[in-house]
Amino acid sequence: MTQVSMLKGNLGKDPEIRFTTTNNAKVATFSIATYRENPKDKTKPFTDWFNCVAYGDQADIVEANLRKGTSAYLFGKFRSRDYEKDGKKLYVTQFWVDGCGLALKKKENNDFIPLSGDSDELPF
Repeated sequence: MTQVSMLKGNLGKDPEIRFTTTNNAKVATFSIATYRENPKDKTKPFTDWFNCVAYGDQADIVEANLRKGTSAYLFGKFRSRDYEKDGKKLYVTQFWVDGCGLALKKKENNDFIPLSGDSDELPF
């Protein structure tokens, strides 16, 4: 079974670009803030932050199009991993981007501009 998830939110800072040591592939890391309803105060939504990773061609697209404050749609998969630091086991969950698009501020014919991914596979 394939897991596909979608996030819509605003980037918290400009993507950070690095290259892998094994094959020199581009990797973009960034965070996105998503919002959900606060049942006690509808005027103050809760904010959830997600750490995102784009690899290879997706990293190129993220680097060229997304900046701090950009409203974006992301689709991909959540991945968890663990590692040891100072003798402690630490866990990380990241959102791995398979495709992305810009979320438009004004409603026009569509509120989404795809930047990547196969449009037949978009979950919306």
